[in-house]
Amino acid sequence: MKRAYQYRLYPTQKQSKAIRTEHPDIGVLNFSACQQVLRRLDKIYREFVKGKRGRPRFKPLERFRSLEFRFGDGSGLTKNGRLRIQNAGEIRIRWHRRLPEGSHIKDLVLTHHRDGKWFVTFRFEISTPTPPTHTGPAVGIDVGLESFATLSTGEKIENPRWYRKSEQGLQEAQRRYSQHTSQRNRRRVSRLHAKAQRQRKDFLHKLSHQMTQEFSLVAVEKLNISKMTANGESGLNKSIHDAGWGEFRQMLRYKVERTGSKLVEVNPAYTSQACASCGQLVPKTLSLRVHDCPHCGFCCDRDLNAALVILSKVGALLIAPLQAGTQPSLHARSIRL
Repeated sequence: MKRAYQYRLYPTQKQSKAIRTEHPDIGVLNFSACQQVLRRLDKIYREFVKGKRGRPRFKPLERFRSLEFRFGDGSGLTKNGRLRIQNAGEIRIRWHRRLPEGSHIKDLVLTHHRDGKWFVTFRFEISTPTPPTHTGPAVGIDVGLESFATLSTGEKIENPRWYRKSEQGLQEAQRRYSQHTSQRNRRRVSRLHAKAQRQRKDFLHKLSHQMTQEFSLVAVEKLNISKMTANGESGLNKSIHDAGWGEFRQMLRYKVERTGSKLVEVNPAYTSQACASCGQLVPKTLSLRVHDCPHCGFCCDRDLNAALVILSKVGALLIAPLQAGTQPSLHARSIRL
């Protein structure tokens, strides 16, 4: 089945040449960019054949929002830092940051967001420098909804609740859109969603950067967020998605590679019930915000206790290989346990 499928891409590429000849408006687009669309479709169907994803659905024109260009073939950069696209001319762009020195740009992706703004993403090759040796302390992080994160050092990170703050404006914009489905009202809703998303990403990027810069080892829970929000029974789905726990953990995974720190994901079982001092289980409901152990008398904030338990689990996991006579695999920048 795989052998029969791998030749389907090439007849489609041949048909695209005839289509470009028959339709001059399609022929305006760079030929390599059209080929990249077909390669993307071929990749999706290959994953479907291998069982890695469901059956692909038809995507109408209004939902097709990105286009990939090979750098130097229909696209490029001018000397004054402008983007050059074939048959579109030079486009002034606002740089998010400078390209690294010695980088070699491979391709770029043009994306049209629903709020009407255009973005360009450059993909480049660069030699990975050797990360420095991090000499900072270790920290355990317990994520939550009342506070976004509680560190084992006792510090609490406030939950910004970006979506909740924009919810009132969203309700008004969605009400107008339901009354009159115009392009203007649709973009107003999209802009509010995009603003909350950008604010959340900015907050998570800054926080994850700070954690990897300050601490040599970051311990977090390996939460199954998809399972937590699957049925909607908890009533906290909107708040969980608004917090962005999974995105924060993903940012930590690749940022530890740059700073020389390490990320350890521990089993979340009983992290909120176990005592950080004696290890005994102390059952408590979500409404109870103080951990008071009847066995050893240890009393502290519930989230702080959970952060200390998360950090103690890392110590147990790293000591166990030494007791077995082997070295722990700490050479990896991101460790999933």
